[in-house]
Amino acid sequence: MTEVLKQHHANAAFQLQMAEQLTIALEQIVDNYAAADARSASRIAEVAAELNRVFEQLQQPAQPTQSPPLRGMLP
Repeated sequence: MTEVLKQHHANAAFQLQMAEQLTIALEQIVDNYAAADARSASRIAEVAAELNRVFEQLQQPAQPTQSPPLRGMLP
């Protein structure tokens, strides 16, 4: 019985150690995803700002350009 209890204790200690290592790994994964999400959000914001800038320029009325008079054609 003593040997069984010793083995049970050793198994429990091993399982606790594995659970702790799994917890550390999962925390690292969550941190990595959070960092990746933050970088993606920042990049998306940059792209959106650039698109907004371009759209604003496209909405401005075009400035008439002065071209030289046409020769040989009726106006």
